Amino acid sequence: MSDITRIQSEWEIQSGALQKDRDTLAAERAPLGMRVAEFHAGKPDGMWGKLKHAFTKATKIAAVNRKVNKLDNQIAAKDDALREEAGEAYRQYGEFALAKMGGDGTTLRANYEHMQETKTKLNTAIAAVDHAIDESKDASDWEGIDMMSNNFGLSLLSHLETREAVDAMKGAAAALTDLNKNLREQESFDKSIPDDLQSDNNFDLFVDALSEFAGIFTSWSNMEKLDKAVDKMGEIRKSLVEIGAEIDGSLRHTQTVAIQAVQKQYPALVEAVQTVSPYLPKDTVTALKSGPRAFKL
Repeated sequence: MSDITRIQSEWEIQSGALQKDRDTLAAERAPLGMRVAEFHAGKPDGMWGKLKHAFTKATKIAAVNRKVNKLDNQIAAKDDALREEAGEAYRQYGEFALAKMGGDGTTLRANYEHMQETKTKLNTAIAAVDHAIDESKDASDWEGIDMMSNNFGLSLLSHLETREAVDAMKGAAAALTDLNKNLREQESFDKSIPDDLQSDNNFDLFVDALSEFAGIFTSWSNMEKLDKAVDKMGEIRKSLVEIGAEIDGSLRHTQTVAIQAVQKQYPALVEAVQTVSPYLPKDTVTALKSGPRAFKL
């Protein structure tokens, strides 16, 4: 079995099962959704009609509507899973194509591998920031408890919790520094990287947050600074998520370039990509349909 056939077979099995589940959920939803729609389409007349309409809505339709919303969420989850499976298949097709480009793909492969490394470091940074946020919230709560008590044991525990929060922030700062190094190195591969992929002032917020814990403070002061640090780290996390989306887009673009480069040698690859294309992100489909080696999707 060739790599293309194997990947396509796995996709067909996974997508088939997900689509079957989705169709079952959609079939269950259809009559319920119609019932809700028909109820809301009716216009009650007079006071008695309005009262009857409100009573029916509260005693019968509300429960049906909750069921419809639950089914909608389940259907949406199946759609998300289909897109995730399609993305995984497309990633494998792209990496197959990269490997088949030979010497022509040396720079492209190096770029791709570096982006994968950057994505790994970004995930590490997000996990470190999340840990620092959790530790800071816990420490802030303990500082509040300490502030309202005169118990030495609680004061010691509060102090230890704050130390743990500061250590967590230091760990997150180190992960961000490591990530930023990779982002700056990426410029040597791709000059078109958006400026917002580079280190910005948000990363420097960690320096500000950590410097505020240089001395000994009262519980109130520590609690205030911990809460401020949580807000700053929330801003940093938002930036990291945006960077992650940019990296994912760049990875998919590289996969697309490789797939288009070898499509003539591997016509089965074209057919395989066409089967997953309905579930791929819009930017990837647009890229596939553009350029001198455009796909007919």
